[in-house]
Amino acid sequence: MSTAFLIPLVLVALLSGAVLLFRYMSKQGEKIVADHAAHLARCKSAKARVLQLGKSVSQVRNGTVTLKIRLEVQPSDAPPYETNTVWEVPQTALVQLQPEQVVPVKIDPDDPQRVYPTLSGARFSEIYWSAWVQKNKNK
Repeated sequence: MSTAFLIPLVLVALLSGAVLLFRYMSKQGEKIVADHAAHLARCKSAKARVLQLGKSVSQVRNGTVTLKIRLEVQPSDAPPYETNTVWEVPQTALVQLQPEQVVPVKIDPDDPQRVYPTLSGARFSEIYWSAWVQKNKNK
C-alpha cells in the first residue's frame, strides 16, 4: 500500500475514533448530571445558620471561591446539629454567607453531614470535602 493512501486512511480512523470517544464521554456526562439531579431530589430541604466561614481552600476561578463553612443545620423534623462543609460559591453570593445568616440547604439522606447549598450558582465541593473529612477523621 502506498503512503499516499495510508495517511488519509489513518486520519479518517483517528477522527472517527475521536468522534466516537466524544459521543461516549458526552453520554457519560449526561448520566452523571442526571444521577446527581436524582440524588439532590432525594435530599431533604432545611435551613442552616452560618456559624463560621473558613479561609478559601482554592484560588478564585471564574468568579467562584471554594470555602470551608461551619453550619448549624436546622432540619424541620430533628434537632439542630453542627457540621462542616465545603462549597464553591460565586463571589457575588458571599454576602449571603456571613456568620449568623440563615440559608436554605439540602441534607443528604445517606449522610446528614453532607449539606448541599441551594444558593444560586453555589455547589457542594466533593473533592475538597472528601479531602477535609479524610484529614480530620482521626481528630
